[in-house]
Amino acid sequence: GLGALPLSTLEIRSEVGYDPQPWLYVVFRTGPRTVKGSVEVHIAIQGGKVVQATLDTFDGKGGSKVETRKAP
Repeated sequence: GLGALPLSTLEIRSEVGYDPQPWLYVVFRTGPRTVKGSVEVHIAIQGGKVVQATLDTFDGKGGSKVETRKAP
């Protein structure tokens, strides 16, 4: 329901950690955290599969509402 996310905000991160397979994180944002209604989307991938997605919606005052969805 977010529509197209700005490609210019794309961040790709990786982490080896203690798991047998590394993690890949894909992050998009619609604006800065200081702007009410800005959204940051985190997608966690491991073993070539999406494990979970987290959506942070910022209130512009330093707080946010976090929604996490795990892959089925």
